[in-house]
Amino acid sequence: MIVVPYTRLLDETREAVPEARFVEVEPEQGYRELLAELWRRGEAFTLVEHDVVPTRAQLAELGACPEPWCHYGYFPGHWIPVFGCCRFSAELIAGTAGAWGDPSWHWGQLDARFAQHARARGWTPHWHSPHVRHDAEFNFAGRSARVEIPDRLLLDLAERERAAVLASLA
Repeated sequence: MIVVPYTRLLDETREAVPEARFVEVEPEQGYRELLAELWRRGEAFTLVEHDVVPTRAQLAELGACPEPWCHYGYFPGHWIPVFGCCRFSAELIAGTAGAWGDPSWHWGQLDARFAQHARARGWTPHWHSPHVRHDAEFNFAGRSARVEIPDRLLLDLAERERAAVLASLA
């Protein structure tokens, strides 16, 4: 099953995953509440966020991977387990019960908070590449701005982040 939570849905996302279950969520707590419901069900699923455009090959790769927690980054070298396009196995869901019980978790931090919760229970994410297409549009005070960051800077930042996390796990 593919689930697409959204407050505003990118047309390209709908076209990329027409078979998905599209769920409009309330902006503040709706995303966390949807994840809590999916965890209660306990079934494996793939999550595609409203501004991400995966290819059919990327979705097939996630579906075929035996790892319990898989994800694609947003740009070359981005291995941080964001929720943009990821798969959660039933085993991972069962092993991370209670993950969504804290209503203080802001929707924009759910992936980072979940990563802390899961890692504390011995789970590690499995990174797939190449990166998934992410519409990098951010809304600030009703205005939209596209953020362009050079690939060499993103790769450098990703390598530093990766090194810091690996050092913290050692």
